[in-house]
Amino acid sequence: MQSHSRDFPQIVPLKECPIYFGFSAATATRLVRQGDIQIARLGKAGIVTASVREMIKRKIRAAARNETDVPNLGTLLTQYHDLPALLHMSHVERHFHFSRSTAYCLAKQRHITTIKIGTARLVVVDLLLVSLQQKTVVLCTNDSCGSASGDSP
Repeated sequence: MQSHSRDFPQIVPLKECPIYFGFSAATATRLVRQGDIQIARLGKAGIVTASVREMIKRKIRAAARNETDVPNLGTLLTQYHDLPALLHMSHVERHFHFSRSTAYCLAKQRHITTIKIGTARLVVVDLLLVSLQQKTVVLCTNDSCGSASGDSP
């Protein structure tokens, strides 16, 4: 998968949350009220990217069984790859060419990293891209799993 990348903005306007983060402005507002992320008010309200990065890291660490289960999070939300940082499971097929059920299988087996926001399970795109580049994602079919090259068709 080829995409153009550029630096992730430090502050994202509320109306652009779905583009950059993968969740709605309403969800962003709820997360601000809960204290999960921070908002900056410089003219118009915007979400502080560093606070979203820290929320994602907290959720990944909280879900990990032990410290060895935590992937390298150093480059999380530093580059924008023309995809939101978090991708709803139902949108995985459109961008990565494997089904929603395969995405759930991969998440259950901890081959891809997901977090929950409310009731939604979201794929952490930066970590999925790293797995695909390293060709470490295993695709599941029915009850069995086979190795995937990570190349897009």
